[in-house]
Amino acid sequence: MKATTITLSGIEQHYNPEAATAGAACKCNNLRPREGVLQVTGLPASTTAIAAGDRLLAIDGDRFITLRDGHSVMWGSTQLARVEGTGIAVHVVGNFLVITTRAERIYLYRTSSGYNEVAPTRAVPAIAIGQGKDTSMSITLPPYTFAQPLATWQYPLPSADLQGLAATVAAAWKQLGRQAADAGYRTGPVLARYAVRLWDDSYLYVSPAVETGTSCVKSSYRTSCEAEQHDGKWTGLPQCELARPCFTLAITPQAGIDEAWLGLVKSIDILVTDEAQVAGAAVLDYRMGVSNVGTRRYTIELGPTPRPAAAIEADLRTSAWHLAARTTHVAELAKGQWIDDPVEALKLTSADVDALVATSPQGVTASMAHNGRLYTGSATGHIAVSRIDNPLVTAQSKKIVGGEILALAIATRPIYSGGYGRFPVYVFTSEGIFALPQLASGSYGEARIMSRKVIARGTQPAEGDGSTWFVDNLGRLCSITGAKVVEHLRDVAGTTQLAWNEAEHELAMLTASGHIACLTTTGRVYTTATSCQQLYGHGARALAVTASGQTCDLGNEQPASNQPVDYLSHPIVAGNSMCITPKWVTWNVTGRDLDLKLCIYGERGTSCHGFVVNSLHVKGNVGAPVKVPLAAQPLRALRLAVSGTAPSGTLLGPVVIAI
Repeated sequence: MKATTITLSGIEQHYNPEAATAGAACKCNNLRPREGVLQVTGLPASTTAIAAGDRLLAIDGDRFITLRDGHSVMWGSTQLARVEGTGIAVHVVGNFLVITTRAERIYLYRTSSGYNEVAPTRAVPAIAIGQGKDTSMSITLPPYTFAQPLATWQYPLPSADLQGLAATVAAAWKQLGRQAADAGYRTGPVLARYAVRLWDDSYLYVSPAVETGTSCVKSSYRTSCEAEQHDGKWTGLPQCELARPCFTLAITPQAGIDEAWLGLVKSIDILVTDEAQVAGAAVLDYRMGVSNVGTRRYTIELGPTPRPAAAIEADLRTSAWHLAARTTHVAELAKGQWIDDPVEALKLTSADVDALVATSPQGVTASMAHNGRLYTGSATGHIAVSRIDNPLVTAQSKKIVGGEILALAIATRPIYSGGYGRFPVYVFTSEGIFALPQLASGSYGEARIMSRKVIARGTQPAEGDGSTWFVDNLGRLCSITGAKVVEHLRDVAGTTQLAWNEAEHELAMLTASGHIACLTTTGRVYTTATSCQQLYGHGARALAVTASGQTCDLGNEQPASNQPVDYLSHPIVAGNSMCITPKWVTWNVTGRDLDLKLCIYGERGTSCHGFVVNSLHVKGNVGAPVKVPLAAQPLRALRLAVSGTAPSGTLLGPVVIAI
């Protein structure tokens, strides 16, 4: 006689049931696989209730943020905002609450009394920046003696005189620039913007650039003087005045910022570029002439050479930006409280400012919060990463080419190979899964394709056990661990809500039937009798929300005295022939107040299966193995089944069958 020990375990999915591990279940309800046994589960503890029909969006401290009637975002009993659009999500980032939809973003700031909406558009003042006082600075050019007296007064001048005059004009031109700067004037066109600076020194808004100071651009900067003659020759030039146009910057506030932003905005800054050089003093611009009106006079006009308009424009577009003025009296913009000579030496490159201007609060198709940053994906394929604790300002932005962004996740453990960076961002698109690698500097590189699997629409990936879990569009449960994508279960179509239960170290899934199925780290599945309409993961917590609005903590189970259980194994092949006859079976059940039916079903093939070989009703307390003789019936395979009620904590141990 041969005794076979069969360890009962959770559900395995097989196309051929007879290929399953002996003891693996096709039905396992309220029975959690443990070390070689099945344990009756408890009931998840009830926590804070929400209104019936509400959808849980986020948890803020001890309060739940919910969606009511598909449009009203509620904080407890207080309505925070009314939203339009689909794909509604809420994230707590620092002191901000961010509501994202495919149509818009709404920002709310935490105060002592709750949350106040802070619309970025209402933090933008109206300021006119233009040209103020228009004047010129002048300097006296010293007399100049030609290297050799000129016998004729005609163009061109000798090269030695050209070099000497060019050096004289260049020195005077530079001196005029220094004098103008000392007097608070600018001598060339600049681009100017105003910007809204927050308390973390980031810019919430940067206005479009305006060009001012164009009056300094002239077709000629020459001055005129009459050449000196001696003995019929021209010996030099007398002193004359060289002028350089200049101007001041005019800042005219027209409207301030909204009152809700007064505690968030640090200052309003005026940013300007370097002054464009309107003339090149290295090459002399001169003309020689003769006046025949009245007494004949021999004149020369000389000055720096004007630069082409295209060169001036190129200077402005590529110049660095500087802080020219600011005001910290953001509530009193109209009073003109401007600091014209800021102590702070701020310098931004042209690319920096272009990136700031490109930032806009558009609607998103996917979003998440991680380590104090907000990650968003737009319909245009852009991934934006905010500053820490400041979702208003984008710190980095990357473009994912091809496909719509459906979901985002962050690697939970570092990757040391494959070129994906240590903690990449997983970007789930309609074309596959991309990894946005994190560089050594902390910034993100160009996206790389990781897998062609497409996440099911509406699925929010869950993080747990060092992996990122999701359901693909073919109804398969998958995980990403590092750079490896693994399939775990098939035929889970309709399951889009996942949550990691850290207390039990298992993944909870809301099935299409409205019940919860759990995947253990051994790869086995069991179901629960808990019926809910939503599953929500918050950190290490997994919460279920019932139709009545009651929330249940799946990681905090309470004892239950009459927990319904149901177990049915896959067929266990006893032998290749149909004449194997089991002699007896030993059930290992440990518990109190049991009311269980222990049954063995026989299988002889498709024409004869599911007939009862033995059935035992266990009622009361059981603390020792129960050995039961079996009727002599030839079998090819058999199934083990347990049904009834039992208190939580009851153990179903290995079953021993003698053949």
